[in-house]
Amino acid sequence: MLIKMVGRWGRLLAAIIFLIFISQPVLVGVNSYPHSKGYIFGASYMQNGKTLYVGGNGPNNYTSIQDAINAANDGDTIIVFYNHYYENITIDKAVHLIGVERDGKKPVVDGGESEFTINIVADNCTIKNFVITMNDSITVKISSSFNLIENCYLLNLPKEENGGWTCGYALMLIHSHHTRIFNSTIESKGGCGIAIKMYRSAENIISNNMISGGPDYEALWVIESPNNSFYSNRIDGIECESSNGNFFRNNVFTSCVRIHGSKNNVFENNRFRSMVLYYTVNLTLRNNIFNGSLDINGDKLIYYNT
Repeated sequence: MLIKMVGRWGRLLAAIIFLIFISQPVLVGVNSYPHSKGYIFGASYMQNGKTLYVGGNGPNNYTSIQDAINAANDGDTIIVFYNHYYENITIDKAVHLIGVERDGKKPVVDGGESEFTINIVADNCTIKNFVITMNDSITVKISSSFNLIENCYLLNLPKEENGGWTCGYALMLIHSHHTRIFNSTIESKGGCGIAIKMYRSAENIISNNMISGGPDYEALWVIESPNNSFYSNRIDGIECESSNGNFFRNNVFTSCVRIHGSKNNVFENNRFRSMVLYYTVNLTLRNNIFNGSLDINGDKLIYYNT
């Protein structure tokens, strides 16, 4: 009798454990990047949320992206059909915006001349297959974590004022961690246009992107942002300030790379035009190619390059 009860309770316990397991979201994004640390990425994307539509017909369809976001819940997917959407969008829920191309053209989101085109304040958001533009200010601003931008074109067009240019950003990460930017073109034009600004943002991965800025500044500006990874990008120069433990591999830098006030950064298998290091400690340069100058002022540097 006791054996039967144990067997019955054992099967019941196993069934309960199985139900708990299958009810959990699928965890994705565990990889071999040096700074990924096996973190959970995009878990809410794998949950059984509903699907909403923008620019289509039928139920759950909306005319604006913001209206669809307002009607959505965490874990929902919003399918956006090709069109030009003149909006300023705040994403305050863990939703996933997926653009649908028409004749090879991605949906366009144009923010005009306001503060931002898209402002992501919720964690676990996805933006895929969009052209996102802005005149001045910030095209896409991210102040949350565990987000994904993939296969997008982010464009910022600074304005010319009083004989000079306003400084715009195509992408700004502020206190954003574990965010990924993949397979995108990120561009800020004008004299002092900066493509990406990272401020106090850590553990992010930037991979397989074209990153270009204006002629007066480097395209990528990294400030007080540790332990980020940059892979296989083409970048019009970097300004890295007070940022430690970053990893750069297989990138092509078409303008100057400046590293200052930073330590424990690694550059491996990159191609440089020129590089300036000052107040730099424990920087590793391994298997890089320099087509221009290398100006070094730092301590405990390790380098094996051509």
